[in-house]
Amino acid sequence: MAEIQKIVEKENDLTIMVVHGQVTADMIIEALVEFNQGAFTSKLIWDYTDADLSEVKNHELHHISSVAVSYSHLRKGGQTAIVMPETLGFGLGRMYEIISENDENPINYNIFKDIKKAREWLSS
Repeated sequence: MAEIQKIVEKENDLTIMVVHGQVTADMIIEALVEFNQGAFTSKLIWDYTDADLSEVKNHELHHISSVAVSYSHLRKGGQTAIVMPETLGFGLGRMYEIISENDENPINYNIFKDIKKAREWLSS
């Protein structure tokens, strides 16, 4: 069973969404909407280290991106790091990053294989 755990580090203006288990695009969208409708932070990490992304299809990345773009005005200039250590997941992350750029999302995205590097990027 999939779960998306939300961790807020107010002192770092950072939210970490930790994804466990087999996740669907709908679950990601639901968590994304919840994040943006709540007390959000300018920095966000999606940690897919313990996630199974086999149910997320390439065409669904466009839908996820369009939802993210619809809220992007709230975090203009914000940063989102996506952590995907596995090769397949990393490829999906890169595809999402390109789709986001094509959708002219003003949020800065970057894909990482480990959370330490993602935190370093967000702190720089």
